Amino acid sequence: MRREPPPAAVVAVSTAATGFGSIIAFAPGYIATALRTDLGLDRWQVGLVITVHFVFTAVGSLGSGRLTDRWGARLASVVSLLAVALAAGLAAVVGNYAVLFVAAVLGGVGYALVNVATTVAVASVVSARRRTVSLAARTAGVPAVGGLSAAAGVWIADRWGWEWVFAGLGAAAAVVALAAAWVLPDDHPGRSTPAAHRLPRGFVWFPVGAFLMIYGSQPMYSWSVPYLEESLR
Repeated sequence: MRREPPPAAVVAVSTAATGFGSIIAFAPGYIATALRTDLGLDRWQVGLVITVHFVFTAVGSLGSGRLTDRWGARLASVVSLLAVALAAGLAAVVGNYAVLFVAAVLGGVGYALVNVATTVAVASVVSARRRTVSLAARTAGVPAVGGLSAAAGVWIADRWGWEWVFAGLGAAAAVVALAAAWVLPDDHPGRSTPAAHRLPRGFVWFPVGAFLMIYGSQPMYSWSVPYLEESLR
C-alpha cells in the first residue's frame, strides 16, 4: 500500500517541478552571450527561441487541463518533466541552433502541463486555509530555479560551453521527475463531481492582467543577465 506523503513534501517537490519545468524558457537568455559567440547568432535569433517556447506554452495550456484530468497529477507531472529533460538533453547533445527550437517546443508543452499538474497536486493535499500560501510557494520555484541557473549558467557556459548548461538542467529535471513519481499524489480531478459555480463578475480582466504581467516581466528575466555580463567585460 502506498504511503501518503506529507503536504510539505508535495509542496516542495511541486515547487522544484515548476521551477525546472520552466527553465527551458529562460536558459537561452541567461547564456545568450555564449550562444551568440558559439553559433554566430544575433540577439533577435536568441529571442525567437524564447518566443517559440512561450507560444507552445500557450498552445499546450489549452489541453493540459484535460490531460491532467485523464492522467492524474502524478503522471502528468512526470511526463512534463521528462519532456523538459529530453528537450535539454537534445540541446546539449546536438548543440546547434535548429535543435534549440525543438527544445523550445518540448519545453513549452512540458511547462504548460507541469503548471496544471502541480497546482492540482498541491490543492489536493493542502487545506483550504493554507492553499494560497502553498500555491504561491510552488510558483516561487520559477524565480528560484531561474536565479540559480542565471548565477551558475554564465560561469558554466564560459568555462565548459553552453551545452553543459543544458546537460545539467536536463539531468536536474530528470531527478525531479523521479521525485514527482515517488511523492506526488495520483489525483484525478476529472473523476470528482464538479461543483456548480459561476465566475465572479469582471473575471475576464484576470487573464488580461496575467498576460500583461508576463509580457512585461519576461524581457527582464531573459535579457538582464546577458546585458549585465556584456557590460562588465
